[in-house]
Amino acid sequence: MDTLQEVINYLIELADAGALARILYCFIRIKINPDEASAYLKRIKHAIWFVLLANMVWTFKILAESYYK
Repeated sequence: MDTLQEVINYLIELADAGALARILYCFIRIKINPDEASAYLKRIKHAIWFVLLANMVWTFKILAESYYK
């Protein structure tokens, strides 16, 4: 069970790192091409929502498990 927990934690960290990379990429693209700033800002917003939802789902799972133990 501990190994599975470690794998899940690594996947969450990987998702966070990927979203951070996506946000940085979008900021760089905005600096390069300001004409498409609205599209990249929308992508940044979606990346932030992804990180928030992914972490909240995991937190709710942990809370539910601890409540019903």
